[in-house]
Amino acid sequence: MKGVFSTVAMFTAVILFCATAAAAQEKHTHMHDSSEQLGTVNFTVSCNPQAQKQFNRAVAWLHSFEYEEAEKAFTEIIDVDPRCGMAYWGIAMSNFHPLWAPPGPAELKKGESAIQKAKEVGAPTPREQAYIEAIGIFYKDYDKLDHRTRTFAYSDAMKQLCERNSSDSEAAVFYALTLIATGMMSQDKTYVREKEAAQILNRVLTREPQHPGVAHYLIHSYDYPALAELALPAARAYAKIAPSSAHAQHMPSHIFTRLGLWDEDIKSNLQAKSSAEAHAVRNHLRGPWDEQLHAMDYLVYAYLQRAQDKHAAGVLDELYNIQRVEPESFKVAYAFTAIPARYALERRQWKEAATLPAPSEHLKTFPWERFQWALAHIHFARAVGAARSGDTAAASVEVEKLKAIQQKLVEVKGDYDWARQVDIERMVASGWLAQAEGKHDEALALLRKAADLDDATEKHPVTPGAILPAREELGELLLELKQPQAALMEFETSFRTTPNRLNGIYGAARAARLAGDQKRAKSYYEKLLAQTSNTDSVRPEINEAKTFLTNASAAKPRNLYVDVRYDKNKDITTLSLRNRSLWRDPLGREWLAISLSFSYPKTTILKPKELILTFDVAAKDWEPFPVDTVSAVADGSRIDLGEVNERVQPISKDSPFLYERRNLKISFENFSQMALAKKLTLVVGDRKYEVSERDREVLRDFLELMQREGEKVD
Repeated sequence: MKGVFSTVAMFTAVILFCATAAAAQEKHTHMHDSSEQLGTVNFTVSCNPQAQKQFNRAVAWLHSFEYEEAEKAFTEIIDVDPRCGMAYWGIAMSNFHPLWAPPGPAELKKGESAIQKAKEVGAPTPREQAYIEAIGIFYKDYDKLDHRTRTFAYSDAMKQLCERNSSDSEAAVFYALTLIATGMMSQDKTYVREKEAAQILNRVLTREPQHPGVAHYLIHSYDYPALAELALPAARAYAKIAPSSAHAQHMPSHIFTRLGLWDEDIKSNLQAKSSAEAHAVRNHLRGPWDEQLHAMDYLVYAYLQRAQDKHAAGVLDELYNIQRVEPESFKVAYAFTAIPARYALERRQWKEAATLPAPSEHLKTFPWERFQWALAHIHFARAVGAARSGDTAAASVEVEKLKAIQQKLVEVKGDYDWARQVDIERMVASGWLAQAEGKHDEALALLRKAADLDDATEKHPVTPGAILPAREELGELLLELKQPQAALMEFETSFRTTPNRLNGIYGAARAARLAGDQKRAKSYYEKLLAQTSNTDSVRPEINEAKTFLTNASAAKPRNLYVDVRYDKNKDITTLSLRNRSLWRDPLGREWLAISLSFSYPKTTILKPKELILTFDVAAKDWEPFPVDTVSAVADGSRIDLGEVNERVQPISKDSPFLYERRNLKISFENFSQMALAKKLTLVVGDRKYEVSERDREVLRDFLELMQREGEKVD
């Protein structure tokens, strides 16, 4: 299902598309200005020919969520054909934004009035009457029934309309949109409604490949981590189908963001921003159009994942120079608070995040009191920034503000649950505050709870993603708690929903390195450098990756760091292997750090006869087990290595790890047998350690080095 549209559409053949029969709808060519490209819509209505052409254009705008343009176009139809009742249907539809925020009082009143006018003017066919009745159900009793109830009722009405008009592609497409809307409200992780919508849309796709609503709504149907890859064909087609729509240029980036395709994401939103700027000029707006800020938020998010911080800073500067936006929508509120928060936190600039200005300092006339959930982004960034830079007093103040906002938010049935999002931010911020205060267990509990809640919560379509993914933050905390193996698991889990995030990759690389998994560390550091190949900034994590990979490349068997020391008093030369190999048991309970050395009189020409084998075992919350002897199994043969001397000491006062060092002497012959073995296991007490091929190469090289240095002694 990764390929082209036809591949995705094949599995839908077994699904009924509203009814079993599907005849071709009467075609009407979509007419518009030569410079306007909105896709092809064929919505047959009983209006005069000139109105019919304009009606298709208006519906095309509607399918691309260009609601203002759509309403304007539907209104113009009334001048062309005053008896076109479906024009009033279009005005009502333009004030209902099923995947955005519920209509406000003015929009509800306008929609209800349009339906009343549509019924007064009338519609000559039962099909058109059914369209008017269906949207009328949504507006009916809006002052008594909540948004969710009315949306589900509208969906049921569209289902009936679709079933009664099986050859009507528009009925199918609009019904599919209601399934997506009600699916979002249902918070159903099996995505039953969204999948049904996609099946319907794919069926229409085979007949109308240039339909803007089909491509657009397929993207929304699959706009979830588990389904996003299925939307790639639609995402890559939609912008080409409707290049005159700013939203059509932007919408593919929802999928590009879901899949971590940052270059395509950037390109999509640059085009969307340009299109939105043209819209503002064309319509003589007094400031940028809200779609421009929506694109800017996604653009900054993608720039930061590529470490193109100067590009992101340019967008932030542009944002702060904006004094007015039209309309004053939730898209503006989200972008204006998310962009500065992302810019500081993604770059790990904690002090900068702790002092973010209030958005009202820049966008002064905006009605911020209506968007408390958006203001929470600034308080969240300040809280995390203050906590991670050690200012617990400031962090505590911001956490309290998050609590206050969360408590004030009242759930609107059918609207997005912003209170839950603020609560997730509060828990993450509180976790970092607890960590800064030395309450490590409390911090871990808060971050784990936040991660689980975040995983269970779908994002709103307005956002490319959480300001900071909670699961990723849990990984960060575990690194601070010196639990790299657990941290690595959390980072890799976060990739299931937020793939290719730069901080996630960096966290996974650090965790793997600290856990001793050099192979995975190398893989993640390589991925980090590949993703930041076009960086325009200096990032410490990039320098760290380069250093690690340089050292990893240099750490060949014949390039080991070896320390040779001569003791004049004892006339003894000691040759030591300084870099240690990390060997973990199958359960990951502890790791074994090995160092080897051998000594010989300076005047001896003989090869070394014995070595000192030093190995350290460390584990969290682990009580030392008694060990008298250590053995090895080399190619199935057991080798007793002898008795050990051991001592127990903590690594440091603040470390929860125990640290044991054991020394024993082994013969050169026994070591040679171990180094040359094709399969080697160390047995320490009741623990067994499988020695990797890479570490066996280290032992073989050390064997060669001892032999070579022994021959040099004069």
